[in-house]
Amino acid sequence: MRSIRNQLKTPLKNYGGDDKEWVISFVDMLSLLLIFLILSFKTQHQEFVESTQKEKLSEAPPVDFQREPASVEKELPSPSILALKEKFSTIIEGETILKDDTIIINYPQSNFFDSSSHRLNEEGKALVKEVIQKLSVHKNDVYVSVQGHTDPKNFKITMTRNLSDNWELSVLRATTVLKELIREGFNPGYLMAEGYSFKNTKLNPQSDDRYMRKVTFKIRQRKR
Repeated sequence: MRSIRNQLKTPLKNYGGDDKEWVISFVDMLSLLLIFLILSFKTQHQEFVESTQKEKLSEAPPVDFQREPASVEKELPSPSILALKEKFSTIIEGETILKDDTIIINYPQSNFFDSSSHRLNEEGKALVKEVIQKLSVHKNDVYVSVQGHTDPKNFKITMTRNLSDNWELSVLRATTVLKELIREGFNPGYLMAEGYSFKNTKLNPQSDDRYMRKVTFKIRQRKR
């Protein structure tokens, strides 16, 4: 490269200048011009990208941070569970609550069991029978959870059951009702017995001890 440049350089002595001055070679001029074009193009491209981004940001709609994304919106209850809730709306002495896709049947002023007993009394038998009748045509389409409750008093130890506390008594009460469902043809695989002692104050307010000795039902449709 140095030999080519030396060949292209012409001394200025013919023009009366200093012999030590040299003109810029043609190759050097092309190199400088190329560098200038590259820097100019890079600068223009960067300005174009920045201006495009600013336009996109200015055109974007404002974000509503209070609105939940569509992916977390709650699903509406299925038509079949709504129809089943309507069926239970006329239940004797009970109240029907629809939470998400689950029907909760509560009895605020009903007494299913005598004190310290896990056996259904006459009122309890009638109320359980009504639930079974309304669910009979849906027995293979729903999951049923039976929840047992007690009053806060210490129960009396009976000769037939050696129970340690109200937790065990509440489970035993739920199991008693669950066995009634099985006897009427409900699939045991779709049933569950739970005990809450006297702790579930939302469904079991401590207004009267008699009304705390009961069961509540949770009904949820099976997905096929």
